[in-house]
Amino acid sequence: MHYLLSHVSVFALCLVFTGICIIITFLGLFYARKKLHRNVLEKNHEVAASIYEIAGIIYSLILAFVIVAVWESYQRLDESIQKEGAKLGNIIVHAGELNDTMEGYVKKEVLAYADEVVKNDWYSDGKKPIKNIRLQELRHHLYKFHPDKENEQRVLNILDDLIDDAIDLRHDRIANNESHVPGLVWLVLILGTCVAIICSYLFSVEPAWLHYFYVFLLTSLIAMCLFLIYMLDHPFEGSTHVSNLPFYELLDY
Repeated sequence: MHYLLSHVSVFALCLVFTGICIIITFLGLFYARKKLHRNVLEKNHEVAASIYEIAGIIYSLILAFVIVAVWESYQRLDESIQKEGAKLGNIIVHAGELNDTMEGYVKKEVLAYADEVVKNDWYSDGKKPIKNIRLQELRHHLYKFHPDKENEQRVLNILDDLIDDAIDLRHDRIANNESHVPGLVWLVLILGTCVAIICSYLFSVEPAWLHYFYVFLLTSLIAMCLFLIYMLDHPFEGSTHVSNLPFYELLDY
């Protein structure tokens, strides 16, 4: 999947995934219409409709809950990235209050950090981000700096707080590199999808093309929702990944 997301448009993948789901459900519907007699289905319409309604409500609630959860996680990550970029920019700005040598060193290290983030932390091959300890090294270097002015000591304290915040924000960002939807939730979603689709077979709909059309609409909607959940749960993959613009903007300093 990582290879496909890095080489194929996410929209094309969504269409392919949806198409495969539709083909599978059409095969199931074809088999069901062959094996289930129309008279039997018509006699059980009331019971089937009641079960279908209950199953649909339960499944839709689960689906909606998961979508909201992954979307909120995606938004929090995006906000965290914006804050991390702002913290790094503030480090460069405050470093301007130090002597030229120290200012140049701080700026060089922050830009090198941002460059490594852009190159290594947004990935599509399933590998973990390469360790980036430039901020820690910058902090240690600042500890060794002995200010000549009272103003420089105040700036050092501010820089230490900013670096500490930036490190924490990086840890939060790295923690989002892995999927947060548990396997059990995916199992429930997949089994729930199967139940919803199978229940749609248990009705006598004529003409046949209309039955296929109903199943087509249901399958398309569910498949797109599942694909959406996967993409939001993998925020650093594909063309829909969270923006790394804050780090690119830093490189323009």
